[in-house]
Amino acid sequence: MTAVAGKLGITRLALWGVSGGGPCALACAALLPDLVVAACVFAPIGPHGEPGLDYLEGMGEGDREDVRLFFEDRAQAREKFRANALAWMSGQGGAEALLERWGDLAEADAAHSREYAEDLVLSPGQGGDDGAGL
Repeated sequence: MTAVAGKLGITRLALWGVSGGGPCALACAALLPDLVVAACVFAPIGPHGEPGLDYLEGMGEGDREDVRLFFEDRAQAREKFRANALAWMSGQGGAEALLERWGDLAEADAAHSREYAEDLVLSPGQGGDDGAGL
C-alpha cells in the first residue's frame, strides 16, 4: 500500500472495509499510522474460532457451506469459487458487457481497457493463487 500511495503522491488516506475487508482496513491502519489517518468498517467479520462468537451468524445456508469448505479444504473451496466466478462472469455478457457498464471510462485507461475486461472475464477459471478470491 505504501508503494502504491507513494507512486501516486498520496501522503495521507482513509480506508473503509466491508465484511472480509474490515480486518484488512484495520490492519493497514494499525501498521501504517503515518499514512492511514482513518479507517471505517461495516459488517466486518470476526476472528474464526473465537470462543462465544458465532462466525456464521446471519449467513444463508449456501454461504455457511462455502465458509465451512474454506476452513476444511481450501483447494476445493478455491476450485468451487473459480467455477462459480467463471459461470457468473460468462452470464454477465463477458468483456463487452463490462465495457458497456464502464460507460465513458471504457478504454479510457489501463484500468478500463478491453484487455483488462477480457482478463477479468477469464481470470476466475485460471489456475494459480495470484488472483482475487480464495
